[in-house]
Amino acid sequence: MTGLLEKNLAQLPAEIAELLRHANGEIGSGAADTLVRRLVITARSGHVITGIEVAGAQRFFHSRYDPVREADRLAAGIGNPVVIVPGFGSGYHLRPLLEAARRVIVVEPDPALLYHTLGHVDLREALRHPGLTLVTGATARRADAGIGDFYRPAVHGSATVLELPGIREAEPERYARLRQQLRDGLEQLKDDFAVQSRFGRLWLRNTVANLHTATRPGAVAMAALPRFRDRTVVVVAAGPSLEDALPLLGHTDDAAILSTDTALPVLTDAGIRPDAVLTVDAQQVSYHHYLSAQFPETLLLADLSAPPAVFQCLPRVLPLLSSHPLHQLLRLLGVDLPLFDSSGGNVSHAAVSLASCLGASVIRLVGADFSYPDGRTYARDTSIHRYFRCRSLRTQPLATLLHRFLHERPGLYPDAARPGILRQPALDSYRTRLEALVRETGARVEQVAGRGIPLELPGRRAGPGIHAPRLAAPRPPGIPANTLERLRSLLAESEPTVAQLDSRTASAGPGSHAAVATALLPLLAWHRRNSPDAPADALLLQSRDEAVSLIDHFLKLSACGPG
Repeated sequence: MTGLLEKNLAQLPAEIAELLRHANGEIGSGAADTLVRRLVITARSGHVITGIEVAGAQRFFHSRYDPVREADRLAAGIGNPVVIVPGFGSGYHLRPLLEAARRVIVVEPDPALLYHTLGHVDLREALRHPGLTLVTGATARRADAGIGDFYRPAVHGSATVLELPGIREAEPERYARLRQQLRDGLEQLKDDFAVQSRFGRLWLRNTVANLHTATRPGAVAMAALPRFRDRTVVVVAAGPSLEDALPLLGHTDDAAILSTDTALPVLTDAGIRPDAVLTVDAQQVSYHHYLSAQFPETLLLADLSAPPAVFQCLPRVLPLLSSHPLHQLLRLLGVDLPLFDSSGGNVSHAAVSLASCLGASVIRLVGADFSYPDGRTYARDTSIHRYFRCRSLRTQPLATLLHRFLHERPGLYPDAARPGILRQPALDSYRTRLEALVRETGARVEQVAGRGIPLELPGRRAGPGIHAPRLAAPRPPGIPANTLERLRSLLAESEPTVAQLDSRTASAGPGSHAAVATALLPLLAWHRRNSPDAPADALLLQSRDEAVSLIDHFLKLSACGPG
């Protein structure tokens, strides 16, 4: 091992340096059966540059005339505080990018290629820079799913993906895949940040209020888990296709019915009593779905951040924990409630996840159209129809109001292959995420044919899912009576910082600053939207103080001191 290589490796985090030491083998390439040879030459400017030889063609990652001038030109005009670079190349772009941006993230899936470069180019100054994040190995190879491990919009700000022409031309296939993965991951993070920045404060307020309700003296005992294990569970969504499936739902035999809250009024009018109904939306509109509920014995499964009014609708209420960071902290504090995957962004996705988590062997999806067939948004008799029916006038009939409601959906476009069906990017995203969940879950998922866009369902399952781990056996869930006091004490005693949001430390125990910092991330996103230029550390402390103040308010309501 050369002295220059060791000097470069000494600037890297220990785990990355160790990974590179074990990567000194053949470099991968875009084509698995293509022989790749490492190259090193000296540019006309005297700088060493690296490259590869594929099928006899020599390709170099930087300019063979002056790689430094080329790098300065690429870095000029960088406007965002974060730059994400697909590929490491020879590293000449690092110095000017670190001068132009606060944070530079370099994603290089091939550690052997990185090892080769560090043995020939002196990059010690750039590698030790605190603004550089180097991602390689397995994390880089799943860049679309793992980008959130090293980039958080609420903390770091807006990002730019900078393409390096030399790397793009040297390995076009591999580079195109990596670039697309990064763009897909960034799009997902952008959507997640938009949701967090809108609902971060509402999630916190609802979660604390519902904890207060569920743990106060005299509160109704939490219901037992629904009996879904090894059964067929029919998940009922509220698309227009639900109307066609109502006769089928009336003859489900031994199957259990898990209704989404939007579909509940439709089932109520048809005289179909579901075994359970699920609510996940934190907005007050969720309460409207229950105004016509006629089955008080139905079990209500509600996300802990659902509107507090929803928890008062039915006497049998079972709170649920989602993937919200605060909910995960509560789980570390001893809150033992069923988990479900909330990453799909809609209640149908959550219902499939929950049914799988509770042990269903077959999940049959009804009324999930993921589109607007025949120009309709929901089945008749949902709360949306009731709302507009009450507001219809002779000059603005119901059909006009529903048509206007449909065409207010952003990004609406017609399906080229299915006449009469309108689609929307958000619904496309919901369908794609649900298909990903189906591929990972242990249950067999079926979809009753409807009017909308069908799911692409695999024929086989790999086993229990990552997103929705099946519980070993139904057990009575619970919330410790002192959860609010423990949460308040933990938040008040912690001093979270942005540095503690690193994914390698955020999984520590509930007493760690990192766990608190991660739990406050959605609230931090809310403050970031309203104060984009404020330091992230200051906003994080502001989020902690706001959470403590809110908990104090509810503790006073129950005549309990923080101690």
